[in-house]
Amino acid sequence: MQLVDAPVGVHSAWPLRDPAAWSGVIAPMVRAIESVCEPELLEVPPVGDALVDRARARLSPRTVLPSHSRATAQRRSAALGRVLAASPTRALVSLASSTDLVLDPGRPTVQVTDATFDAVSALYPLYADLSASSRRQGRWVERRAALHTHHYLVASVWARDSLVGDIGVPPFRVTVAPFGPAITPKGPRPPRAPGDVLRLLLVARDWERKNGAAALRVLSLLRHLRPVELTIVGDAPAELPPGARAVGPLDAAQLSRLYAHSDLLLEPSRANASGVVITDALTHGLPVLAVDAGGVSTLVRHGVGGWLVDPGQVEGQMLARLVRLSPQRLAQVSASAAEDAARRLSWKAWAQQLAAVTLPGAGAAT
Repeated sequence: MQLVDAPVGVHSAWPLRDPAAWSGVIAPMVRAIESVCEPELLEVPPVGDALVDRARARLSPRTVLPSHSRATAQRRSAALGRVLAASPTRALVSLASSTDLVLDPGRPTVQVTDATFDAVSALYPLYADLSASSRRQGRWVERRAALHTHHYLVASVWARDSLVGDIGVPPFRVTVAPFGPAITPKGPRPPRAPGDVLRLLLVARDWERKNGAAALRVLSLLRHLRPVELTIVGDAPAELPPGARAVGPLDAAQLSRLYAHSDLLLEPSRANASGVVITDALTHGLPVLAVDAGGVSTLVRHGVGGWLVDPGQVEGQMLARLVRLSPQRLAQVSASAAEDAARRLSWKAWAQQLAAVTLPGAGAAT
């Protein structure tokens, strides 16, 4: 039985209609689901962290993640179970909520995620100081949720490989379905016309993880070789080198205009799971020069949507690429980036992947 043939419930630890939730993809994800079925949106009352996890977070000298701890995850799962007990749904789509699935939800479940705990804890700086207890409990939560997940829709090959290699999920239970954009162009996309000055863009809501210092070093070297300017959205240091300007946080409309009027998005990030900024840029026809880390290679097809550089040679390879990049080549890749994104990185394509998921007994009474 295909998922969309059954009464489907949709749940997330994030607010389902909040346009900013989970980097702005939860709301369009819900709309995509609604385009292929008529789901029941399950609103689970907020659940506080368990007392033991709050105490651990307060007393531990190292980082503790209460939401990925056993006691709190069980509380959250029990709250979801109470909502499901009153719901006629016979299948569940869980968005970014592995912590709510450690108890059996009692119906076939599709889990939508962009990474596993194992993958992000090995890549993201946030997890570098994680306590040993939190690391063990986070892995326990991931594996318990996997026991209650019949199929996964994941944002990248990187996430799939971690599910299969680290968690032991059979490959046939995992579908790679890249997310669509959080920000889309308003109206027809104007032809991109790169000029003599190379206009680079860096979107850095987390300066350290985004490796913003590497972007500044590349700019400082590049400006001696060709005319270039760098616009920084979000976090930025107070002192910037010549050619760089910081514009602070922007709303979706303002960022969309920058995507449309820049020549290239720089993504020197040390860690990247679903890469929403990358998908937004490609949807606007903005080529991307990115570090091949995490899920990035699923989004950026080298030479089509932009270019990838090795994690160990970020500055050298970026500089070499930027020195010889011509306006003509930028215009070509801009067109191919937009075409590729429209075909692969859209919510329509994502919804079609979801609609094809088959679950055991999803149409049978529970």
